Amino acid sequence: MDGTQAVRPNALPVAALVGGGAIALAAGAVAGGDAAVAGAGAFFVAVLLSLGQTRTRLLTWPNALLVLIALLWLVPMKLYRLPVNLPFHLELYRVLILVLVLGFVVDSIRSKRQLEAYTASKPLFVLAATVLASQIVNSPAIDVPGNEWQSAKSLSLFLSFIIVFLLFASTLDSFREIEHIVAALVVGAVAVAAAAVYEGYTFYNVFNHLSEWIPGFVRNEREILELRAGRLRVHASAQHPIALGAALMMVLPFAVYLASRAKTQLKRGLWIACIPVLLAGAAATISRTTVAMGVGMIVVTLLVRRQALVRFAPLALVLPILVHVAAPGAMGGILKSFGEQEGTSFVNSFYTREGESGSGRLADLVPGLDLWARSPIIGLGIDNPEIATSGTELTGPTPGRAAAVPLIFDNEYLHTFVTLGLAGLIAMVWLVWGSVVRFVRGAKRIVGPHGDFVAACAIVCAGYGASMFFYDSLAYIQATLLLFITAALGLKTIALTNEEATASEPASSTT
Repeated sequence: MDGTQAVRPNALPVAALVGGGAIALAAGAVAGGDAAVAGAGAFFVAVLLSLGQTRTRLLTWPNALLVLIALLWLVPMKLYRLPVNLPFHLELYRVLILVLVLGFVVDSIRSKRQLEAYTASKPLFVLAATVLASQIVNSPAIDVPGNEWQSAKSLSLFLSFIIVFLLFASTLDSFREIEHIVAALVVGAVAVAAAAVYEGYTFYNVFNHLSEWIPGFVRNEREILELRAGRLRVHASAQHPIALGAALMMVLPFAVYLASRAKTQLKRGLWIACIPVLLAGAAATISRTTVAMGVGMIVVTLLVRRQALVRFAPLALVLPILVHVAAPGAMGGILKSFGEQEGTSFVNSFYTREGESGSGRLADLVPGLDLWARSPIIGLGIDNPEIATSGTELTGPTPGRAAAVPLIFDNEYLHTFVTLGLAGLIAMVWLVWGSVVRFVRGAKRIVGPHGDFVAACAIVCAGYGASMFFYDSLAYIQATLLLFITAALGLKTIALTNEEATASEPASSTT
């Protein structure tokens, strides 16, 4: 994939590729079933290859990564799968990541492109090694009858986060390309936020109906109605309201950055207009986690760009009004959620579970430490069915019988501690908060747009790190992919800045 070199068009290869793909598509349609999906896939690949023969290069790494970002926002993870009979659900984003990996291998052979991780190489290596060891060692307990292939599926999902980081860090060659990626992240988030606000008004989630509009999508069932403080908690394209609120909050610093970089008043106004839309979408989730994230993000903003925070302070006076107009009652619902709920106060909810698989967070600490003690170094593995607690079965043939229910830690630090052990917890903290530290230092050292963007990355990573205290964030793909993408973009920006500084040193020394 090369975005700089144009090639002379050649009609024969283009006709052959498109013709062959059309034949495969027709044959698959006639055969039906899995053959139809395979035929459609062959036609899609043929079209992509034929585009590579045209004068304008469309098969570039930035464009490929933009497609991945579009899938991240517009196709709900774990809700849709392709109609292919495999031991696990085949999702579109997994196919795209596999294609991108194959494309990188070809590109590295052709153009000597290297894999880059920069200063995140050590935590990423420790994290990957720990996940691999944990899933292999614990596979007998994880892959029990009825749960076969779960270890491989969990491993591939986790490794896909690291792969996405490596792809973004290794294939973007300029700060201009990075800014295009960031603009796409913000535009996609605004579209999802608008859909979330619409869902709050109408109870209609457009992302729950993609299988009706897109052939080949098979929809998995999920609980789509959840209330808090008398209001619907919206999902939009996320797996859960908390995950949606976290993802939208993470994009806010990028919208502010783009507004500060706008070259015209019109563009600046458009990027500023994205901010209340994102906040309204996050508020519509009625998630207290978004408030905690906001506090953490403000603290880091004070460290890296206090003057910018003061400059945008007048906007903060108007934002609550705009959010209330866009999502009436959402902020009130969040405030109510901090009070009494179902007889339990917000503070007491941290200590109680009463047999539920979800959490009182602090109430999870003792059973979590008991589980951790069984495998303190590499943990019990992701999706291990042995991670359970004693609950009360209220329905079934023997109501009231004590039963083991899945223990869901609404605290990713504790969850990682149990599933990946001490090694996994150290690696995850090293990656998230180590990135925050590196970006804070970089933002203070680097001046200009590069420094401002690195500051935004620090704020985003800190927001994710704060959210980890309040839900099992690694189980939710959308927000976690945003973390790994942000870390890659920030480290790439620092590397590009260092390269520019090194390149300018000989010129400055000779003058």
